[in-house]
Amino acid sequence: MSDTDNTKTRQRAARLLGYRAMSRGELYSKLILKGESKDAARDAVAYLVHQGYLNDAEYAVEVVRYYMSKGQDVDRIKYQLRRRLVSSDYWADAFEEASNDNE
Repeated sequence: MSDTDNTKTRQRAARLLGYRAMSRGELYSKLILKGESKDAARDAVAYLVHQGYLNDAEYAVEVVRYYMSKGQDVDRIKYQLRRRLVSSDYWADAFEEASNDNE
C-alpha cells in the first residue's frame, strides 16, 4: 500500500464524513464498500480519529439526543446505535449525558 493510496483513502474518508457524522465502524464499512482495502480503510479511520474528526463517544451522544427528542424509547435508540455500528462501550455514557441535558 503506497502513501498515495493512503492519501486518496483518507481524502475519500474525509469527504464521506463531510456528508454526515458517523461512527468509526460506519466509515470503515463505507470505505470497504467503495472498494478501499481493509488496511487503507483502517488507516484512514485511525487518521481521522487522531485528527479529532471522528469520535464515537460524541457521535453516540448525538444519536441518543436526536432519538430522545423524537420520543423514541431506549430499545429503539439502542437499535439505532447498533445500526450505526457504535460500540456498546459508549452507550451508557451517551444515555447519561443526553439525560442530563433534559434535566
